[in-house]
Parts: sequence; structure tokens; C-alpha cells
Amino acid sequence: MKIGKNVTPRLVNDKEPVAVKLVSLDPYTQMNSFGEVAWRAYILELVPEDTTIRPFKTRMYLVDKTDASFEKIDDRFLAMIERFNDFAAEQYGKEEYDITDLIGSTFVVEVTYSKAGHLPYINLIKINSMPALEDNDNNGHGLGYLVTEHE
Repeated sequence: MKIGKNVTPRLVNDKEPVAVKLVSLDPYTQMNSFGEVAWRAYILELVPEDTTIRPFKTRMYLVDKTDASFEKIDDRFLAMIERFNDFAAEQYGKEEYDITDLIGSTFVVEVTYSKAGHLPYINLIKINSMPALEDNDNNGHGLGYLVTEHE
């Protein structure tokens, strides 16, 4: 008889640093029961490198939670984006990139759960890579250059 190594993936623990890959970054609008906008945020879907940890999502709110342009992002997400900007400039020499170029990035986050039981919050610890900014045969542009949809 063979003993399988299949382990049911667990939730990431509170305050646990975990290496993740960003697989989706989507704007999201939550409506209230009256059909009015309750809040808007970016929903980040993260897949841990450790396959024994279940993939999870987190939300990054906007400053004005009803901002339909999705441009006025909260300080927490803004600080994260600024760190990615610095990383892109230092590692890849890219001063500008599209927000969708963050998809596929690998980094380490610390996960914190709220007492209300909503989606967990993340604090960025370390950025490892931004594959969309790596040069390839696309005339020196990264993989995400002029691509409107990522898989």
C-alpha cells in the first residue's frame, strides 16, 4: 500500500510571512441592498509558493470608496505600489509600467486577519520578481507591454 502525500491545503496563519505569486488584480465594486455603491477596491488573488497553503484573496480599498476611476488608492496599497515602482526601476530599469504588469510578480507578505472575519490584510515584506518587466523578444519590452488581458 502506498501512502499518499496529498495534504488538504490550509489557510495561511495570522502574522505568517508567506511567499506568494499575484495571479489576478481586479477592480471590484460592492453594492448595498439599495443598489448604491458601498465600496470599491482592487481584489488581489495570491497563490502561495508553498502548496500546502490555500490560495487566498485580499482587497485594497480606494481612498474614496465610491471613486469609479479606481485611481485614488488607499495609503496601504499606494505604499505597496511605490515599493514595486522602486523595485522596477532598480532591477529592470523601468520607470513606467502598466498595473497589469504586477500580475505574475512574486513577493513575500505577512498576512493579518481582521476580527470581523473579512478577507485578510497583507503587508509587503519583500519583492522577489516582476516577470512582466523582464526583457524578451518583444522589441525589448516586457511580457505585459500593450497586452490588455493576462491569463
